[in-house]
Amino acid sequence: MIVASTYTPIASASFSGGTGTSVDFQSIPATHTDIVAVFNMRSNNSYNMYVRFNNDSTSSYSTTHIAGNGSSASSYRWSNETSTRLNSTTYSTSSAFAYGVMQVMSYSNSSVYKTALTASGAAGLGVERMVGLWRSTSAIDRITFLLGSTGAGQFVEGTISLYGIKAA
Repeated sequence: MIVASTYTPIASASFSGGTGTSVDFQSIPATHTDIVAVFNMRSNNSYNMYVRFNNDSTSSYSTTHIAGNGSSASSYRWSNETSTRLNSTTYSTSSAFAYGVMQVMSYSNSSVYKTALTASGAAGLGVERMVGLWRSTSAIDRITFLLGSTGAGQFVEGTISLYGIKAA
């Protein structure tokens, strides 16, 4: 993957062996306007991947989801959840890698709710787009990726990398 020169690497986590239930990035600096997370991963079963900001597990997240696989399409909406979804079970299995990009706009701005846009999919299975909302004006300094809304699944293999985008 080619990363534009405006992207600054912040942190990266690689995993294998199926032992981790979450990937946690702490002490994220507030020196950028946006955060981009790039992920490729497999799970131990068909679990949705979720994200939680600042370790907030209150019911302050919402997600809107659309997906398609070439023969059918679907859309869903979830409100008042304890995390927001990044990809669905269809695209994160023990036999298929899920790939995706999540962008969180204005993550360090303490006067707006935080919006996350995600594009993900898996070769031969389909693609999906999600819009997540965290109803908090807190600046984000911690991002936790979970398999299952409570971290029930395990990351089998993959990488999650965080990048900061500088203001233009």
